This record gives sequence, structure tokens and C-alpha cells, in this order.
Amino acid sequence: MIYTSTEQRNHKNQQLVNGYTELLKQQDVTHYFTLTFGKPISSVGARAKYSEWIDCLEWFQRRPLGWLRAEETKRWPGAHIDSHPAIPLHYHGVLIAAPNLNIPQSRALWQEMRMFRLLIPLAVQFRIA
Repeated sequence: MIYTSTEQRNHKNQQLVNGYTELLKQQDVTHYFTLTFGKPISSVGARAKYSEWIDCLEWFQRRPLGWLRAEETKRWPGAHIDSHPAIPLHYHGVLIAAPNLNIPQSRALWQEMRMFRLLIPLAVQFRIA
């Protein structure tokens, strides 16, 4: 089969999505989250803040937490998706096997670290379509 460059990119993207979906299906995902930052921050600084947040959550849980995280940086200024303004660097991710996580405490920890927002809805039965 011969692909154009756009078709090749779309095909590779679909393969990536399918692989990530299969990986998530094998995990005991209990929570998913979006983390945003209140001010411009480098990727290195953001990763350090994320590690600090996870360390705090692990301390409260009294055990290591499993997680998967993706950095999103490709929302350009002026690009409005679903009536939402453009957002600089932010994270999307899941926590694995953390059914007793205190969500208000998790949100408060992120905000105390001078970060902007934590959206962490509870997904008791997380299913991938």
C-alpha cells in the first residue's frame, strides 16, 4: 500500500493510539488526570514539579504509585478547541491501583505547589472504548 505523507502520519498516529490503548487495558487504572501550570514553565521544571507531587501522593498512600503521563505542548496560541483557549504545556495521565487516593488532598497538594489546576475525576471502572 502506498501512503501520502499525511496518510503515513495518520496511520502511525493510529498505531500509537492502538498500542497505548492496549497498554492501558492491561493496567488497573483507578484515576485519570489533567495537570496545568499557573505560569510558564520549562519541561524540566514541570517534570520536577510532577515528581514532587507524585512523591507526596506516595507518602500519603504509604506505598509507590503506578502512573502513565503524557506531556501536551501542541495547542498553539489562538487555537480554540471546543471554545477553550489555547493552553501551554500540561499533562494528561492515569494513576494505577490507587483506589484509596484522597482526591481533594491531591488537588490541594498540586495547588499548594503554586501550580494552577488539577482535574482528577474518579474513574472507578476505567474502560477504553
